[in-house]
Amino acid sequence: MALEFYNKLLQKQNNSEQQILTYLLDRSECLYQLGHHETVINDCRQILKTFNGKYNSVNEPRTRIQLIRSLFALNRLAEAEMVIKDWLMIVKQLNEIGDEKICLENALERFFALNSRQSLEPWLNNLDFKFCKNQTYNRKPEKNQATVFCIYCNVSFKDKSELMSHCLTQEHEAMIMSDEGHDWYWRAPPRGFKSDAYTICENWRELGTCRFGLQCVEAHGEAELIEWKERFQYREMKMLRAKEKELYGKSYTEDLLEKWVQTTNINMVMTEKIEGVEDDCSCSPSVTVSSKNSNHKWKFAMKTRKLLRAVALLQDTHRNHFYLSKIIVGNQEYDIKNNQEFIPLNSLSMDHKSLIEYNIVVVFQTTIFGTFRQSVVFDFGSEPVLVKHLCVDVVPDSDMEKINEIRKEITFSISERWTSANSEIVPFFSTLISCGANHEWEKKLKAMYPYPQMDSFVLSNATVSEKKLTRNSYRERMHELLLVEEIARYNLISQYNLTTRLQIAHSYLLSPNSMAASTAKYSGNGELFASVCLGKELSEDTAEGRLILMHCNSVYLLPNPSESRSVRKIYEAIIEDKGKNMIYLRLSAETVRDLNLTTDTDLEAQIQFQLNRVPYCEWHYTIDKIRNYKLIFPEIYVEPSIPWSPSRQWSSSLDSRLNLKQKEAVVAITTPIYVKIPPILVIGPFGTGKTFTLAQAIKELIKDESNRILLCTHSNSAADLYIRDYLDVWVENGNENARPLRIYYQKRWVATVSPVVQKYCSIKLSGNTREFQLPTFEDIERHKIVVVTLSTSVYLSAMGLPQGTFTHILLDEAAQALECETITPLALATENTRIVLAGDHMQLGPDIFSKFAKDRNLHISLLERLYDHYPPQFPCKILLCENYRAHETIIQFTSESFYDQKLVSSSKQPKHFRFYPLTFFTTRGEDVQDKNSTAFYNNSEVYEVVERVAELKRNWPAEWGEINEQSIGVVTPYSDQVFRIRSELRKRKIDVCVERVLNVQGKQFRAIILSTVRTRRTCTNNKSSESEVDYGFLSNSKLLNTAITRAQSLVAVVGDPIALCSLGRCSKVWERFIQICNDNGSLYGITWTQLKFQLDGIELKKVYTLNPLAPEFIPRKYKEMMQENLVRVSNFNPMPQPKVLPSFPTNVQNNLRVLPLLYQQ
Repeated sequence: MALEFYNKLLQKQNNSEQQILTYLLDRSECLYQLGHHETVINDCRQILKTFNGKYNSVNEPRTRIQLIRSLFALNRLAEAEMVIKDWLMIVKQLNEIGDEKICLENALERFFALNSRQSLEPWLNNLDFKFCKNQTYNRKPEKNQATVFCIYCNVSFKDKSELMSHCLTQEHEAMIMSDEGHDWYWRAPPRGFKSDAYTICENWRELGTCRFGLQCVEAHGEAELIEWKERFQYREMKMLRAKEKELYGKSYTEDLLEKWVQTTNINMVMTEKIEGVEDDCSCSPSVTVSSKNSNHKWKFAMKTRKLLRAVALLQDTHRNHFYLSKIIVGNQEYDIKNNQEFIPLNSLSMDHKSLIEYNIVVVFQTTIFGTFRQSVVFDFGSEPVLVKHLCVDVVPDSDMEKINEIRKEITFSISERWTSANSEIVPFFSTLISCGANHEWEKKLKAMYPYPQMDSFVLSNATVSEKKLTRNSYRERMHELLLVEEIARYNLISQYNLTTRLQIAHSYLLSPNSMAASTAKYSGNGELFASVCLGKELSEDTAEGRLILMHCNSVYLLPNPSESRSVRKIYEAIIEDKGKNMIYLRLSAETVRDLNLTTDTDLEAQIQFQLNRVPYCEWHYTIDKIRNYKLIFPEIYVEPSIPWSPSRQWSSSLDSRLNLKQKEAVVAITTPIYVKIPPILVIGPFGTGKTFTLAQAIKELIKDESNRILLCTHSNSAADLYIRDYLDVWVENGNENARPLRIYYQKRWVATVSPVVQKYCSIKLSGNTREFQLPTFEDIERHKIVVVTLSTSVYLSAMGLPQGTFTHILLDEAAQALECETITPLALATENTRIVLAGDHMQLGPDIFSKFAKDRNLHISLLERLYDHYPPQFPCKILLCENYRAHETIIQFTSESFYDQKLVSSSKQPKHFRFYPLTFFTTRGEDVQDKNSTAFYNNSEVYEVVERVAELKRNWPAEWGEINEQSIGVVTPYSDQVFRIRSELRKRKIDVCVERVLNVQGKQFRAIILSTVRTRRTCTNNKSSESEVDYGFLSNSKLLNTAITRAQSLVAVVGDPIALCSLGRCSKVWERFIQICNDNGSLYGITWTQLKFQLDGIELKKVYTLNPLAPEFIPRKYKEMMQENLVRVSNFNPMPQPKVLPSFPTNVQNNLRVLPLLYQQ
């Protein structure tokens, strides 16, 4: 009946063209239902011809869908494919990108994957519903026909909630963000770039070829570049269209991560413990499995009165291996439609007053080896949300044993430490000692990053097996290595932990060594002192000794340790003074009251030394603050282009003293920030003008009002140097843009800082005392230059300073700091921040005490890692190689010994008219430790140094300029030697600088005198010792390099040449130094031949006297034999002959080995 009706309508004479098309399409539907597919095909083809190549948005979709449907019915799939392709080509020519085009592009893609009637029918129904729903033909709705569907993926859903769950899937997002479905002609653009970063390959532009071929990340021609930008624009428009249709938007996870990235305090967004929520996990959050086909489950049980708003998995890297398996609220299990995010569509209907129990199951699955990490957040409707970090190591059985062995070794070495988790800690408090404004911040940091415990310590397979840092493993690996290092340091200082009796006193008399004046100290305000006799001596030579002396400021006391108690109560005491085998403690008034202590009594107590944990916590905090790892893992496959022009290179505004390499560095640093450049490395060995170069770059930068500079150094002395030598001078000359803001550690005494530097600090008056204080936001905004050390830069992040506050971040002395310390100011950087790292990796660097962490390069600075990361001729790697500080002889020696012959001398420093620039003075002393000292001294060297300083002052060359206190520097590794040399010089009223090597880095002197101190009396080459022993100049090449490179015209060494050439890792360096001295007539006190003979005796005769330069002992019985033998030889030949040893009887020679006689007795 319907078919006849449409035939009659078509026979009418007054039908319009649109009516005829409508009647034909309606009739074709009837024919399709009757199975007359050939007729439908012919009708549809005739209709398409009437369009004359013009797209009819009303009738064409319906016509083509009916044509395709009939072709499918006859299994003529190839023809159906041609119809779809033809349709797609017509739609692509349309100017606007609409639903139809997007849907057809995706439909074509799906058509090649779906080749059966059952799978094609739903696809056709979606097309029909979308493009024909507004037509006059009304088809009866099919049973269970979907009313909601995704036009991008061609998938139908029962309701909107299912659709929204689908829109959060990776498949849907990939479909929206792809540029597939379009016939692109050229190569796909490189990944990870935005359209404005696409460029044309210079080789292709100039030569028409490129050695990288299809792998080149730059466009090969204008046409390819244009298409790349069109493809990016096409993807952006697809996403915009999807957002308009509510088919794409930020998920809960994306919103949360965006807050996390933008916050200045991460613990305000996510934290591992929240108040009012009791949480428990069925197993350890970190597990190791040995099967590739692995499954693991975590069941989180939580009790709270709060309503659960969301559960989500955060990390994308391993998202496909983790999923939410089960969520039970009370007794009700909820259906999980998106296994990565659970958000109840309707608020959970629970009574706020009753305790609610939640059970959430997270499942891990994999079929590959690796380290997999995931973070699960539980949102209870307020910030911060609760987060739990999961980790699974999947390793083979063979590696499992190795990893377990390493873990066992590290965790077994974790000695029990008293913490707030296992003890009641009574912190030290005194009205006599200022806590500082940062006390609460430091307390909070320690709570955020507690000391690792055996049951909670995690060491992943990636950290164990991988030797290098990667962008993906950076955060977890750095956290774990820092924890391992902290464990190693605590294990070292635990060697001094002991149970002993404390001698309680109101006062004590301290005599550091035999030459120092006695110091008396008295307690007050209810406090008392306690003296502790250590079980072993403190020494700067050992790792544990250095840690105690430099990094331990307090101890924990457990009084009467033999008593049994339910709760262990621990008291903190401050270390007031440290001696060789004695320490003096300050006991708080609270401790004195609780323990009922009185003077002149004793107290049995167990003692644990405590490291200053604040630096570690600050490093952990910084690692968590870094969001953009591109800053520390810059991409190098595209060489950056630093704009260069003769006008920039030879600008009259640049200081004329800058050499070519220094100008290259300044040009790179001052390149406009809209030009994206990876971190710039300025590698500057000693005397090459790093500080001068950075200062000149700052001078250029402050000419632009929009620039804001953060200048960071590792030491306070280097930071102050910039102010005294450059910034203050410019300010005094009227350049107000150069006025810096210097931020100091608040506990630093103001009086110890240069008055010039104090002018630029924030200082407050507390009573009668001047104290440093942290600046405000307004203080920072008023200054174009902020000067800090790496350690104080953490307060800028902590105070909430937003990222991008500074346009330029300059880090000097970058080679002297751990990477986790260097990145502290980088937490304030964005991709547009210009970052500059300057330093010398051959100068002194940080100490690392864990062999495990050192093997995994924790000691490698960020500067050194990026230096190796960049290619050899990378534009951002600039080596300053012209030395302006030292005489060419000194440069030649250091270049040969430490810098692979890369340094050249550009200085015409005059040498001394008597002493060669490298000179050695032999002494015959002994290295000694005083009773209450941790360091060594050598009196013979003291006297020799004093004589040489006096001689040098008497014979001061006019070419060296006027002599002052900074003209001569006396340098030694040991504080006791410093004290004795200073004391002797004062007796002669000679005023020169005498310092430990650690305190002269960054300084320079016309002449340097090194006192090496150590001899073979106390040093050995015993390699059986488990811990590495430090013998100062004998074993530490960076220490030696730092000391030598302070000199301009003269390096005079006072020491024991036998010890220097036969002990430690620097023996070859010392041998070369002494050989140069011998060749140039500047070796005093011993000849090269004598030295070699003594060294041969050490190696071959296996005997060595306590003093290598003292006369050997020869029994009186054989002296006469020796003299007679010598007389005979002398009578035989009147010419002078070398001394010859007598021939001893065999039985004597077997029992006595006599060293050669080198000196007359």
